[in-house]
Amino acid sequence: MTPEETSALVAVLDRAFDTDPILGSLLSEEKRRARAAMALHRAAINYTLRFGAHDIAAEGAGVALWLPPGTEYLTFPRMLQTGFAQLALELGWALPGLLKIDRVLTQMHTTHAPEKHWYLFFLAVEPAAHGKGIGSALLEQGVMRAEAKGLPVYLETQTEQNVRFYTRRGFVVKEEKTIAPGLTNWALRRG
Repeated sequence: MTPEETSALVAVLDRAFDTDPILGSLLSEEKRRARAAMALHRAAINYTLRFGAHDIAAEGAGVALWLPPGTEYLTFPRMLQTGFAQLALELGWALPGLLKIDRVLTQMHTTHAPEKHWYLFFLAVEPAAHGKGIGSALLEQGVMRAEAKGLPVYLETQTEQNVRFYTRRGFVVKEEKTIAPGLTNWALRRG
C-alpha cells in the first residue's frame, strides 16, 4: 500500500470514528482528540498491513482491519513497530486512562474468544456512504474467511447502533460492560 493510499484510509477511519466514544471519554479538546485519532488509525492500518489483513471497499469508501489467528491480540513489541508510540505522545496525560480501558477490553476479549479466531479490529465506512451495504460487504468478506477455516469472529463496539448492525448480521452479544464512566463496551461473537 502506498503512503497516499494509507493516508486516504486513515482519513476514512477518522471520519467514520469522528465521535469515537473511547477517545471522546479521554480527551475533551477537539483538536487533540483528532490528532490522537489520526495516530491511532494510522497505527492500526500499519499493524494490520504487517500482522493482519485488510479489506477495502471500491473507491476506498470503507475499510475493514482484521487480526487473524496467532495475531488476534495486540502485543507491545508489535505496537512499537507500527506507530502506536505516536498515539501515546498525542494522548499524553490521558494515556493511563486508555491503558485502563484496554485492560478491560483485553480481559473481555480473552474471556469470550479464548480459542483461535479472527478479530475485527476496525470496520469503517465513509459517513456519506452509510446505508449502501459497504459495511455489510466488508464484514462478510472477513466472516467468510474465518468460516472457511471453521473459526469464529470476535469484535467489540461502544455504540448501541453498532450492536444492532452486528446482531442483524449473525453476531451475538456475549457481554455488555461499563468500562469507564459513561462508556459501555459490547463484546460480540459469531461462530
